[in-house]
Amino acid sequence: MELKKKYLQIKAQYEKAMKEENWEAVEELEDEYVELEVRFVETMLDTLKDKLGEKQHKTLKENWTNPKYTEKVVGLLLKLV
Repeated sequence: MELKKKYLQIKAQYEKAMKEENWEAVEELEDEYVELEVRFVETMLDTLKDKLGEKQHKTLKENWTNPKYTEKVVGLLLKLV
């Protein structure tokens, strides 16, 4: 899946820049990283709606942006696709 591949590439670049404390690169990548993460999660949640069930889908869609759950939801979706 092209979206997943693009998301993982930009995420790796962003995390590398953060680790290296390359704040200029972080700033350049941040908008694209966030945009791709949102597109990836929303697309995958909609794609997997039948597998997740209505209640689970609604809960994940409403709460995935909560910092407590973002990493878990993204990780789950990466495993499912």
